[in-house]
Amino acid sequence: MPVALFGAASASAITSPAPGSVLGSSATFSWSQATGANEYMLFLGTEGVGSSNLFDSGGTTATSVSVSGIPEDGVTVYVRLNWYMDGAWQHTDYTYTESGTSAPASLTSPAPGSVLGSSATFAWNPGAGPAEYMLFLGTEGVGSANLYNSGGITATSVTVTGIPEDGVTINARLHWYLDGAWQYVDYTYTESGTSKPASLTSPAPGSTLTGSSATFAWNPGAGPAEFMLFLGTEGAGSANLYDSGSTTATSVSVSGLPENGAALYVRLYWYMNGAWQYANYTYTEGSSGATLSINATSLTFGDVALNTPATQSLTLTSTGGAAVTVSAATVTGSGFSISGATFPLTLNLNQSATLEIEFDPTTAGAASGQLTIISDSLTNPTAVISLSGTGVSYQVDLSWDAPSSSPEPVAGYDIYRATNGSSSYQLLNSAIIAQTSYTDSTVQPGESYGYYVESVDAEGNVSAPSNTYTVNIP
Repeated sequence: MPVALFGAASASAITSPAPGSVLGSSATFSWSQATGANEYMLFLGTEGVGSSNLFDSGGTTATSVSVSGIPEDGVTVYVRLNWYMDGAWQHTDYTYTESGTSAPASLTSPAPGSVLGSSATFAWNPGAGPAEYMLFLGTEGVGSANLYNSGGITATSVTVTGIPEDGVTINARLHWYLDGAWQYVDYTYTESGTSKPASLTSPAPGSTLTGSSATFAWNPGAGPAEFMLFLGTEGAGSANLYDSGSTTATSVSVSGLPENGAALYVRLYWYMNGAWQYANYTYTEGSSGATLSINATSLTFGDVALNTPATQSLTLTSTGGAAVTVSAATVTGSGFSISGATFPLTLNLNQSATLEIEFDPTTAGAASGQLTIISDSLTNPTAVISLSGTGVSYQVDLSWDAPSSSPEPVAGYDIYRATNGSSSYQLLNSAIIAQTSYTDSTVQPGESYGYYVESVDAEGNVSAPSNTYTVNIP
């Protein structure tokens, strides 16, 4: 007396265009219905997973939308299909590729990375599609234009004069206007010349200073006749701690440096070719007291199946000049908890401790919280770590027809399940099921399940297994 089994997993999936395919300038996106879903949304974007800068359908009950105006730059298009079910929005992400009929511009001359004279003609390949260009040249970092700014032009070359010959790096940025937006690529060159800039040599740039005083020394370069040194804690170029004023010396001693483990910004100036030039350096001030370092400022758990805990680790390290004591660590937010340490907790210098943060959602939907760590650290006595995650409900709804005939009355049914193609089926129900339906709420994302059902009569006799029903959980 076999029975027939059928069912549906509660998920929706894009059926057209085929995920991973190449799109034209317009496309119609179609998707399958999700059992129990009553609304859908479709996002298209080029700014990463879940972006919608190209298209946002808004809530719709349709199972297809047509999208036009898709740019043809050959880049990745991110598509997110959302469906509303069981009181929460759920989604699946896909990727496609834009068709590539347009192409960017590229600088061809002078050869990128080469040495320039006092003048140079810059020429570029126009690409396919760009209608306007701009060229920037500068010595003040990537994208700077203190030497030259062409403004918007349709030409594919410009001649630049008055290039200084100091031997320093020139940053070139070529812009082109394509598909309604300015795009760009960066290049570097070296100025010609026998003059050379000064450079800070001691203490080693990027190092941690020890003590409240330090001697800063520099290589004078070739050509500079005068120098200045600034020290500050208020950002690059700040001088709230020290300003040497103009000097011909190649070293200065600075005292009164704070010992709190903060960043120290140093700017070395040199006067060459009629102008002040400079380079920036950073150091870390030494710490004479307790300092607590934490390896993350936020923890994101992403999608987590209901009642299936996910755990992430957070490392606390004592990095100052003395032991640090963590007096408390507390967690707020539904579904979040902490374990792994007992407080108060004292960490000696360079000692670490690991906290385990768990997200165990019991309801579907986004959740947020925070972890607050209280210590006697000089730099971050109250550290707040943001927590986020989304509870996702996965289930398979099964139903079947009762046997059309049976020697004995049917008393109920047994449901069997196997995972990922296994031939080993396990009984799911602890007592026979009287009705002809069953909901399996213990499935996990990314798994495949096979099911069959057997009927049981009043005498305890069991039927032959039904057909097997297989479902993939997204």
